[in-house]
Amino acid sequence: MVKLVGCVRSHEQKSTNLTIQIEDGTGLLDVKTWMNEGDDCSAIANMRQECCEDYAFVKVIGQVKEFDGRRHVQANDIRLLGTKNEITYHLLEVAHSFDKYEKRKASGMGVGMGYGIGNMTSMPKTMGAGVSMNGGMNGGAGGVQQDTMDAIKNIGVANVDTGANIMEIINSLQSNGYSEGEIRNAIESLSNEGMIYSTIDEAHFQVAE
Repeated sequence: MVKLVGCVRSHEQKSTNLTIQIEDGTGLLDVKTWMNEGDDCSAIANMRQECCEDYAFVKVIGQVKEFDGRRHVQANDIRLLGTKNEITYHLLEVAHSFDKYEKRKASGMGVGMGYGIGNMTSMPKTMGAGVSMNGGMNGGAGGVQQDTMDAIKNIGVANVDTGANIMEIINSLQSNGYSEGEIRNAIESLSNEGMIYSTIDEAHFQVAE
């Protein structure tokens, strides 16, 4: 799973998919999202359409795929940035992820939660410097974060478009002994790591998978 922030350079919309070419400071890459006309709720369709404007800055959470020898990102979620401060935050997040990756590699440990490496356009099996890549729930993410992930996944199954409402998540986890503050912090941490993403607004979440 990867998370990236970049500027829209072009887009191509077809009946079944939307391909947006994004520049993240390291080069150009294609981001593809599949469309289910009539199945997507209006809020999701509107957010997707907003991202079709050239030179708009967007945030993408998705998976790296390869087709005909060319890599692209298949987006689980794509939306406009709420503020340009998110660009600075993302660059700091990438630097932190890369530092964490290097330290784990130097210590002989496996790659853990998030890391950003290489250049997608020129190096095999790597991503751009503007990309943070997430491995799994390894090395320290457990307890309340894992239970929060499970709750979002279970609630989200019945609400594919909207995802899990934050109050539903909190109500389902408080019986496990977690406080509302702990659950909200876990949601924020998981969102920052790209493990979950907001759907129709900032109070609804779906697992990125």
